[in-house]
Amino acid sequence: MIGPFGLEPKSTVRRRALPLGRALATLGHEVLIVMPPWHTPQAAPRRWTEPGGVTLEYVALGPSVPLVRHGAIVARLVRCALEWRPDVVHCFKPKAHAGLAGWVLWHRRRLKARAPHLVVDEDDWEGAGGWNAREPYPAYARALFAWQERWGLRHADAVTVASRSLEGIVWSLGMPAERVFYLPNGAEPAGARGGEVRRELGLADRPVVLLYTRFAEFDPARAL
Repeated sequence: MIGPFGLEPKSTVRRRALPLGRALATLGHEVLIVMPPWHTPQAAPRRWTEPGGVTLEYVALGPSVPLVRHGAIVARLVRCALEWRPDVVHCFKPKAHAGLAGWVLWHRRRLKARAPHLVVDEDDWEGAGGWNAREPYPAYARALFAWQERWGLRHADAVTVASRSLEGIVWSLGMPAERVFYLPNGAEPAGARGGEVRRELGLADRPVVLLYTRFAEFDPARAL
C-alpha cells in the first residue's frame, strides 16, 4: 500500500489503510504501508510493525529542491513498494505522490512480464467540485490533481471507494462495476482497537451510534 498524499498514519492511513491492512493480515496476507512523513520528517527512514501484523515504512523527504524533491519521493515510494515483491499495490488517493507512484507502476508494467496489480482508493472526490474547489491549490496543482484522479480511476485494475456516490462517479468514468468495491470507513472491530477506543471515550459497554458528518450537509433529524 502506498500512503495517501503523505498523510500521517494517525489520519487517513490510521483510519482507512491500516484497518484494511489488518483485515488482510488476518486473512494471511503480508501487508506493507509506505508513506512520506510530512509532519515528522526527522522520523524517516524508518520501518516498524503495528499490532495486527501490518508493517509501515517512512521514506525520506529530501532533497530540498522542489521538483527534484517530489520526484525523489515518488521514486522512493515505488522502490520500497517493489522491494516487497507485492502481488498488489494499493494506492491511497489517485493524486499527488501516490497518484504519480501509481502512474509509474502502470507504465512499468507495460515493460515487465511480471508486475503487481494496481488498485486505487478513492475516499473523496478530488477534482472539480471536490477538494480542488475547497483548497487554495495553485492552478497548476488543481489541473494536475484533476487529471491524475481521472487517469488513475480509469487505469487501475480495481478501485475501492468510500461511498456510494463515489462508486457511481467511478462507474461513470467507464470502470466496470465488477471492478469497483464499496469500502466505507468504519470502526475497527473489538479485536483490534475497539476496546481501547471505547475505554478512551468512557463508553463502557453501552450501545453507541456515532454520527460523523458535516452537519451543514446532513440534517441530524434524518438519523433520529
